[in-house]
Amino acid sequence: METPESMQQLEKLFHEAAGLGRQERADFMARVRDSNPDLVAELESLIAAHERPDGFIDSPVYETAAESIAKAQPALVAGQVVGHYQIIAPLGKGGMGEVYLASDTKLDRKVALKLLPVEFTNHKDLLRRFIQEAKAASSLNHPNIITIHEIGEIDSVHFIATEFIDGQTLKQRMKRARLKFADVLDVSIQVASALEAAHAAGLVHRDIKPENIMQRPDGYVKVLDFGLAKLTEKSSQSKALDSEVGTMVRGHTKPGTVLGTVDYMSPEQARGQVLDQRTDVFSLGIVLYEMAAGRMPFAAATSVDALVSILEKEPPPLDEYAPEIPAEFQRIISKALRKDREERYQTIKDLLIDLKTLKEELSFTQKLERSKPPRSSAGLSTRRAATEAPTTIQDRVVAATADPSALKSVRHNRRLVPVAVVGLVLAGLAIAGAVLWQRKGSTPAISTPARTAQRTLSYWITVQKYRDGKPYQDPFRLRDDINFEKDYRIRLHITSAQSGRLYLLNEGPAGPDKTPAFNVLFPSETANNGSALLTENQQIQIPQQSWFQFDEQQGTEKIWLVWAAKDVPEMEAIKGFANSIDRGVVSSPGLRTAVNEFLKAHSTPSVTIERDDEKKDTLVRANGEILVHVIKLEHH
Repeated sequence: METPESMQQLEKLFHEAAGLGRQERADFMARVRDSNPDLVAELESLIAAHERPDGFIDSPVYETAAESIAKAQPALVAGQVVGHYQIIAPLGKGGMGEVYLASDTKLDRKVALKLLPVEFTNHKDLLRRFIQEAKAASSLNHPNIITIHEIGEIDSVHFIATEFIDGQTLKQRMKRARLKFADVLDVSIQVASALEAAHAAGLVHRDIKPENIMQRPDGYVKVLDFGLAKLTEKSSQSKALDSEVGTMVRGHTKPGTVLGTVDYMSPEQARGQVLDQRTDVFSLGIVLYEMAAGRMPFAAATSVDALVSILEKEPPPLDEYAPEIPAEFQRIISKALRKDREERYQTIKDLLIDLKTLKEELSFTQKLERSKPPRSSAGLSTRRAATEAPTTIQDRVVAATADPSALKSVRHNRRLVPVAVVGLVLAGLAIAGAVLWQRKGSTPAISTPARTAQRTLSYWITVQKYRDGKPYQDPFRLRDDINFEKDYRIRLHITSAQSGRLYLLNEGPAGPDKTPAFNVLFPSETANNGSALLTENQQIQIPQQSWFQFDEQQGTEKIWLVWAAKDVPEMEAIKGFANSIDRGVVSSPGLRTAVNEFLKAHSTPSVTIERDDEKKDTLVRANGEILVHVIKLEHH
């Protein structure tokens, strides 16, 4: 049986052998076979890995054999008590110990209890990693990261109590069935969101894999096992609050030390280099590929072969296994799996933005499809007859070229066509005459024309003068058809006697693709609770707290105003960009193009504009369910 003592001896023998030449090492191994036959096979395995040309394996031996030691730990049984936790059933093995389902007798709740084997407590590095997992995860507050309830020690047994997630790992789910792309995208976004929160707190997970991702029945995803998490850099406030813990767990991974799961390692992780958050980007890219393709990108027969693939080979094109996957998702994975981390996504946030943008574009496309009017069966039948009839006749003519008698038949049918048409016309005239004869002398019914739908709203502009960066004089109203001074700062006020959906966009210069840039002004996270719906006579002010400021360059600011009776799919698809991260900028080229085409198609040529010189406001009217109007603000 392997023990901590035997692992220490194995580690010592490994480092001795690693420093010897080929012949000296052969003599050394012969002596080991005689003196320590039980360790020979494992020692030879470690040396073989170390002999790879890249020399990327130099990990502490006790980490290599940690799992086998954990297996020797006597299992707890149902009913056994650890502190105020009563064991219910084993859940499995984590990277650093046994995990049990337990009952918290104090708070009457189920928890997952991870126990560090007693033998490990004699190893400071292992104990440090165990405590580090708890400290790292407990410092994070995010719905997609497992919650730590307690870390403690009872009778020399160290444990972590976490929330119990009643669900299945992503690995289990993928084994059961191939994931639909909508589910792949949803899981991808949730895991990336969790990693973004971890990276923001200075933590790199370093062991992202399907076994460390769990999904609850309600669809929520949780990232587990921060046992390999590395603290990078903490804020000065965090350092002040937790300097002792920071000193204990902040240390970088020693160059040459390999931690993680082989199939999901980044190239720099496989080489034992110092890691940063880009290693999580690569590992997540592997998970995304596996979810979409149903296989791992660097699948191999052995761990060594897998490492070779990660370091030297490119994964097979995703469309070989999943041709239905959008090309944009394939591009995202390809960028995440760049072997040179300088060419990879530099932050998980950038990857997350691309994933969310893709989801918005797909949602936008689906909304457009649903908004199309259904085809009538009569119209469809008519079009089908119109398109099928020539094909039928053409087929018959082609067949007639081989059969003269058939050609005569076709010609005969052609002579019948005008006769049939004349008959139909005469029948129609007879029916019309009969109807008119029956109605002759009767008083015609008076029909009331249908009321035309109309959209109306009013807006005005409040101006605040600034001098030397400070406001002076009281704010005042101005109309929108003047030339504004560059030191004017403005607010836009809008109201309507109708209820409806309001969307405001600021148009910017066109990019290389000739499509203008757009910035969502309303609705937003802070304005109207993110909803475009306005009630009758509700008044909004944009921006709510600050003021719009013109840039130094003379020009015209265009603010597009869309006022509709119902949700507008093109506008609904982009309103999510009005958040503290994107700051309203529509970053998706596809959505920008769709918005630009919508504005061109719906710009109301017959809009009626009435300006009130006394109130300094503008009333806009337009027939139809949607009013589209552009406010042009000249400034110098």
